[in-house]
Amino acid sequence: MIIQLCLVPFSVFDIVLVKIITDKVITERRIDLLFPIAIIFCGVMLIVLCIEMWLQYRAICLGQFWDGTIKDRFLRSILHKPLEFFQRFSAGEILYRVLNDSAALPSYMTQMRWSFIVNLFSMIVVIALMFYLDISLSLLVLAAIPVQVWGLSKVGRKCRKIYENLKLCDQRLLGNLDNITTCAESLKAFSLENQARHDWFSDYRIRLRVERRLLVFQRLVTPLLLKINTIMAIVVICYGAYCIVTGILSMGTFIAFLIVAARFPDIVQFLANYHVGLQDIIMCCRRVRATWQALEHNIRPEARLLSKPFPVSCLSRVGNPKYLRFSKVGYAYSGDKQIFQDIDWEVPVGRVYRLQGQNGSGKSTLLKVGAGLLTPKTGQVFLNEFNIREIKSDVVRRNVIYLSSENYWFKGTIRANIYYGFGNGCYSSQKHLEELTKITGTNHLIEKLPRGFDTPVSTGGENFSSGEKQRLSLLRVLLAEPAFMFLDESLTSIHSDDAARILSEMIRYLGRDTTVIYVHHGVNFNLPQQKDIQLHTGALLNA
Repeated sequence: MIIQLCLVPFSVFDIVLVKIITDKVITERRIDLLFPIAIIFCGVMLIVLCIEMWLQYRAICLGQFWDGTIKDRFLRSILHKPLEFFQRFSAGEILYRVLNDSAALPSYMTQMRWSFIVNLFSMIVVIALMFYLDISLSLLVLAAIPVQVWGLSKVGRKCRKIYENLKLCDQRLLGNLDNITTCAESLKAFSLENQARHDWFSDYRIRLRVERRLLVFQRLVTPLLLKINTIMAIVVICYGAYCIVTGILSMGTFIAFLIVAARFPDIVQFLANYHVGLQDIIMCCRRVRATWQALEHNIRPEARLLSKPFPVSCLSRVGNPKYLRFSKVGYAYSGDKQIFQDIDWEVPVGRVYRLQGQNGSGKSTLLKVGAGLLTPKTGQVFLNEFNIREIKSDVVRRNVIYLSSENYWFKGTIRANIYYGFGNGCYSSQKHLEELTKITGTNHLIEKLPRGFDTPVSTGGENFSSGEKQRLSLLRVLLAEPAFMFLDESLTSIHSDDAARILSEMIRYLGRDTTVIYVHHGVNFNLPQQKDIQLHTGALLNA
């Protein structure tokens, strides 16, 4: 609204200038006043232009602020509706609706194409009439066209480069979001939600800076180039007044020329905006096509556990964990058949179990239900005598940890990643940490890194191999020292001999204070005091 008010002086500039020059210069024959009047009007125009540019820039910053606030709210609610957040983020809700309407975009482009043809024909007619009335004034009006064409072409190329950077930023953000949804179990198990949000917004702030550059070119530089027409209008009016006073041009011809020339800036502005808008649509379509790859049905079903957060509860203490009990537990994904049902299993502290079963039998799902990451469709899970859904989430996560083959890693150091979220880990001595690295086999990795535990970790841990990340994940869970440790294919990227040694050493270290339930296809580790449990056709055998 304020910006539109600032545009009012530009809409009356020509009228006021024509009146003053007609009254003071032409009527009174005062050519000496022509130059001061032109200088005053140019000065006022520059002041108003600077104010408009400043307000436009503040509007860009304010718009990005609110955009960031909205995305912050979306990201905070990602544990409730991750797919809705993904859709709104990837291309913008309005653009998403337009591009998914099969008739909307072609209809819009057809309308713009006809408007372009009409305005192009109008420009040819206006130029012909201007040259018919006066050649010198026509050349003054057209003198701004080469500058504007050159400037707009430069701006267009710059905007296309920025659009490519935006596409890369969007893909990076989507990759980070995919990392969050893919590693949802690890993210919740280790209380990494806040760190994930911080990590995502650090990349989002980079995108904001790139987007701000684009908006500056589109909303500041492009209108500034189009304002050259206003400057040329002042020159034309002043030169026309000089020609009338000196007798070169008649008053009627000058008035007719002004009426015809008044249509010219609007036509030029439309054609310029058409070019910018067309580039905008093309690049937006490319960005949407490039980023809209992970549709809802492509996101792994495991990521849907994010839609079932822990409820707010009042139970913050459960005492020393003694057992974890499954009571008539059943689960089925929406629209699918029952995976398992009526599971009764009491798991005391200090035991070792190997959970076996065919692919798709529900082993991972059962462990996620036991860790509170999934809500059972039927039955209940108890930690001691308390229902796990009535206990505060941080208490559950401190006592029951589910570790999968894929784990969430945020940008930071190794030390920050393995310590995050667990108070007892933060107070580990260096000697204790070195002991745990020997157990998990990460001591050789840490020793060969120049900065040791202070080595930076990229988003998703891309600078480490799968085996190294799994060893570090085991180190992370050892620092947590939970009462129940669920290892779901957590050693698949580690050589079988090393995996058997690591698991045996972990059980020896944890002793009678932790129950380990592990799922591992292939070699049976035959650990001391290990009990094999079979999940077959929805029932638990040998429990």
